[in-house]
Amino acid sequence: MALGFLVFALETARYKSFVNTERREAERFAEALRRNLELALHDFKLRARGLTTAIELSGDIGQERFSLLAERFMKQDASILNLAVVEGATIELVHPFEANNHLVGRNLRDDTTQWQVLERVQRTGEIALQGPVELLQGKRGLLIRMPVTTADPDAGEVATTKVVSVVIDGGAVFEDALEESKAPDDSARAFQAALTSAENGGKIVGEAEVFAKEPATVSFALTGTRLKVAVAPVAYWGADYTIAWLTNLGIILILSATGYVLHLLRRQRMERDKVQLQLNTAIEAMPDGFVFFDADDRLVLCNERYREIYKESAPAMVPGARFEDILRFGLERGQYAEAIGREEKWLAERLTAHASTDSTVEQKLQDGRWLRIFERKMPDGGRVGVRVDITELKQHQVDLEASNASLREALAQRDRAEKRFLDVAELSRDWIWEMDKEFRFTFLSDSGPRGDVSFLLGKTRREAYKDFPEIFERADWAWLEEKERAHEPFRDFIYQAYGVTEGDQWIRISGLPIFDGNGDFAGYRGVGSDISDVYNAYREAEAASAAKTEFLNVMSHELRTPLTVVLGYNALLAKPEFLPSVKTLDDHIKRGELITEGTIERIEAVKTEIGGYAGRMQVAGKHLLTLINDVLDLAKIEAGELKVEPKDVSLDTVIASLADQLSEQARVKSLSLKTETHGEVVVADEVRLWQILMNLAGNALKFTDHGHVTIRSEPRGEIIAIHVEDSGCGIPDEKLEAIFDIFSQIDPSFTRGYGGTGLGLSVSKQLVELQAGQLTVESEVGVGSIFTFTLPAAKSDASGSASA
Repeated sequence: MALGFLVFALETARYKSFVNTERREAERFAEALRRNLELALHDFKLRARGLTTAIELSGDIGQERFSLLAERFMKQDASILNLAVVEGATIELVHPFEANNHLVGRNLRDDTTQWQVLERVQRTGEIALQGPVELLQGKRGLLIRMPVTTADPDAGEVATTKVVSVVIDGGAVFEDALEESKAPDDSARAFQAALTSAENGGKIVGEAEVFAKEPATVSFALTGTRLKVAVAPVAYWGADYTIAWLTNLGIILILSATGYVLHLLRRQRMERDKVQLQLNTAIEAMPDGFVFFDADDRLVLCNERYREIYKESAPAMVPGARFEDILRFGLERGQYAEAIGREEKWLAERLTAHASTDSTVEQKLQDGRWLRIFERKMPDGGRVGVRVDITELKQHQVDLEASNASLREALAQRDRAEKRFLDVAELSRDWIWEMDKEFRFTFLSDSGPRGDVSFLLGKTRREAYKDFPEIFERADWAWLEEKERAHEPFRDFIYQAYGVTEGDQWIRISGLPIFDGNGDFAGYRGVGSDISDVYNAYREAEAASAAKTEFLNVMSHELRTPLTVVLGYNALLAKPEFLPSVKTLDDHIKRGELITEGTIERIEAVKTEIGGYAGRMQVAGKHLLTLINDVLDLAKIEAGELKVEPKDVSLDTVIASLADQLSEQARVKSLSLKTETHGEVVVADEVRLWQILMNLAGNALKFTDHGHVTIRSEPRGEIIAIHVEDSGCGIPDEKLEAIFDIFSQIDPSFTRGYGGTGLGLSVSKQLVELQAGQLTVESEVGVGSIFTFTLPAAKSDASGSASA
């Protein structure tokens, strides 16, 4: 009976030990999972900060620029589902656009959970992490809310105007962290894990049933939220435990034979206790700190000297305490001087050194003392350590350093004198070059032009660039070579390294002649700069200035023409006695022929002439009003003040009305004006839709002398495409990219005969983009052009057709 009870007690103890070991493994796994999740989310925040910085530098950006930045950002990690820019409570920009354009314009105030976080980020300007949440895409994930700030120079303040949302696939990030957290021996244990918010009611990523198994949990705080990781066995705690029947039988047999040696064991135990007492006494007598941790890195024992050295951490030094927990206890109380301001990084470094087989590190405490730490790993996996106070040795080293300071300073001055030239060359964004007296390159600093230019060394420019004749065709090299032959300094010589450097850089060089101790010419030394960005910007500014000048010339012509008509005919109406019909009528009155036959016809002639002048003034006034409206619309768009009011609009009605208004203009030019619609309904601002169609169709009629102009619609799933096709003169290929630019015209000397300022297409393109659409063109000279723009289809869109 006693043996059976003993076996049962042993088996129970083994089972509890097994479960405790299993739980500790789960706790270590949970801790590793926490660290990997923190690192992954911290990495996402850093990269999101880079994206918001790019947006802040770009100012107000559109969908195209945002998609370009977002595409580069998302290539770095497939777990990033999409990106969005939220202004106020509205989603303004998204990426990928095709998959998420239906989210543009959505008001997040309807989602209380998301709006609370967005409002806090906009109010405080602080980063926030939210999740796990149910995403708009139907997945569970994590959201990083990153503020975009803008500076107000007048108020001297920085304001948060937008928020960048990074949508992360929570499941993918969690699975990656799980894989990284597994140790090579984890195959012996089968754990399930899950992630949720530390607050009740949060969504769960991973295996939800984990929380029903009394899991090992680790909670950790991130900016704006607190998360909890839970780990438990796949089945239940202790499921893998097996009863050692053979072992138990052996124990029974062994115990039955051990009674006669108990007195021997008792004597040995007494001797062992005596040795243990002597060992403990010796450890306590040591002048240095001594500590022993078991294989699980939990404290077994330490002497009083160890507690004195780490007096701030002494309350945490209880048997079973983890080494990391003792370190954190000391960190919270500022015990480690070297860790202040970098606590987590210092902790990681200290744990790495502690985990190595043998380590020797030096540590500075907050009271100024220095310790030398010796740690050795025991065969059973435990670890012993000794802390030696080396404060006096450190002070001796300081004194020794002070005594050698003069010598080191002298050597340092010599080294600095020798390295100064190379350091400047290395650190400068410009580069330094040298030539010998034969004008051959002898030195190029590492910050030289992009690409491999080592071939320059030992050669003159003519020798090095002999295979790149374009370089010598694009700059005044004769002037530079004359300066060099005269051994004169030169400044700001600019040339394009066509074919030699990456991107064909524009380079600016300056140089000074150098002379040896005898005053003889020894070569040149100078600096070079990559001015590609500045030079290209300067050229673009010149092109923009030329375009604006041409626009002003065209605008002055366009404004003078209707004004001349209005003023000219107004002068005639101001003095009606000079009108031919009025003169004729006046002559008849003077001759007393007012009631004679033909008087009524003469009065009608006067009315007709005056009405004709007034009609021409009205046409000129409408043309002038159109020009002014285009300029005002452009100014509003550039200032971001133009607002659209989208609603469901029937294309049948709008296009039919437009065709009716333009029919007379088409009839006068003997053109066929056709429409093809199918009952589509789009989401658009009806006034701006009319303006876009009038610009495109008006241009088509203006530049088409024979043939047809067709306006047709085409359903494309969630969008509707509207095509304006003509058989006009067409647009050259090299002009297609520029026709939508502000102030751009195909050929001002050609288009001036037709009228126009070049604003219509630019205004139309931006009006389309304000309504979540795109405007494109296809054209062939002599055949005609097709302008196509898209708008979102209304949910109630019905199919049908109409033609005229």
